[in-house]
Amino acid sequence: MDNPEVFLTYQWALAASRGFRLHLSTMLFLMYDFDQLVGVAALAVDPKAPRSAFFLTSSTADYCDIVSSPANRKTVLLALLEEIKNLGISDVVFANVPSNSATLQELSRVAGSHRFYVTSRTSYNCGVVQLGGEEQRETLLQSLASKGREKRALKRLTNLGAVKVIHFTEPEQIGTSLESIVSAQISRFLASNRVSPLVGSERRTFLRHLSDLLAHSGWLKSVNWRSMDARSRGTMAFVSGGAGSGTCQLFKWSTSTSRPDHACFASWSKKARRTPLCNGWTLDWETNPTKIASPTKSGRHVTFTFRADFPGTSSVRSAKC
Repeated sequence: MDNPEVFLTYQWALAASRGFRLHLSTMLFLMYDFDQLVGVAALAVDPKAPRSAFFLTSSTADYCDIVSSPANRKTVLLALLEEIKNLGISDVVFANVPSNSATLQELSRVAGSHRFYVTSRTSYNCGVVQLGGEEQRETLLQSLASKGREKRALKRLTNLGAVKVIHFTEPEQIGTSLESIVSAQISRFLASNRVSPLVGSERRTFLRHLSDLLAHSGWLKSVNWRSMDARSRGTMAFVSGGAGSGTCQLFKWSTSTSRPDHACFASWSKKARRTPLCNGWTLDWETNPTKIASPTKSGRHVTFTFRADFPGTSSVRSAKC
């Protein structure tokens, strides 16, 4: 896989299918070369619009893609497009595909042969903090320690009283902590006259299944901030990959008052300094809070539509957004 991410795992897709099963119909495509599985595509359709398909995890995952080796991507895409056309699906949306994915390269070559007209636009640009070796980690920590914004954030946090940072890794502990994180996130939105996306029962069901599946796989850690006045601040981190090659996805910053991005990030950097499994973060809040993320990851939003009158040559139109 050219972009191995926790978002592309069986656990993430299964949690999405369970969480949104009342409003989505899952379509799992398995591509074989004789008896060997070479590709997987987890798509879904809304029963109200059965001719339009999209990635099953598009509403919950930062990155979506077809799972296969880059060498097999063209063959897998050809088989997928043929089956999609046979099922009578006329519109397909591939959201949040990493810009360096082999899917984007091969899709532009094979879509036209199946009479699919393709359009593409930028879907996201997000900062990536790369920790690297021990020296680079130390440099990052010193950089954070010198930033006034992080200092002030940590000071405000300690003004609440004695603060403990508790790391949960056991499935039962993570399940309990998830409820407090969800509750705090909903309260934070209400305090600013907004409605949290977690108010909907489907998304909470998805998160419960996801946390349980990932925790049992050893890929999830829950971090809770607890203060003397019983207010807590929490986050969840996805840790994936083998020793020395993993990434930490910082996910669902939550608090009863405001977002503690800077305080959390500073503390996580101290922790990651001693965690060889984690060699980087993808920052999934809208702005880079520490102004140190480099380089960036980008993705594409691809739509392809079947047209019987399409001439059958490859054509992709891109738009800058």
